Amino acid sequence: KIFDELFQGSLKILDCAAGTGAYAFRLAEQGHTVTATDITPRHIDYINEHLKDKSYHMKTAVLDATDMSMFEDESFDIICADLCLHYFRRDDTRFILQELKRILTPGGHIFVRVNSVKDTLHGAGEGVEVEKHVYKMDDGTIKRFFDEDDIKEIFSGFTTLFCEEQKMYRYSSEKIAYTICLKK
Repeated sequence: KIFDELFQGSLKILDCAAGTGAYAFRLAEQGHTVTATDITPRHIDYINEHLKDKSYHMKTAVLDATDMSMFEDESFDIICADLCLHYFRRDDTRFILQELKRILTPGGHIFVRVNSVKDTLHGAGEGVEVEKHVYKMDDGTIKRFFDEDDIKEIFSGFTTLFCEEQKMYRYSSEKIAYTICLKK
């Protein structure tokens, strides 16, 4: 319901860690101006290849979420950060959220999905714990898992409109994640 209410009119939307652009394309098809970013160049190449014959208002950029300096203050009405904020330690996560808040228009919204501490099929409790609920995996990557206290603390700079722990299917198995809608 929140999603439908907020996506009215023509909005400027940032899709952080867009992957191959499933959300970005859907939002652009609805008439929004979308900027799709991802740290993986081949994902951005894929999006650009599929943009060739489209008349969408969409830009792309290879971008590490820890560096949003290319964006001016108050650039976006809505930011989507789906399953991308769980690759960082606490300080980096807080910094990213400060930057997202900086580039969000007053009253703008952020949609976030983050790993739950109950997501044992996707690494919760595995590896070496380097911070509370943050694990260094065997391949060297960092994975963060959230509980309700983490969400309250880390997203405290925003007004929470919706927060629910939900089951979904990802990579052929059940995934448990929090879906969150925040307002600046």
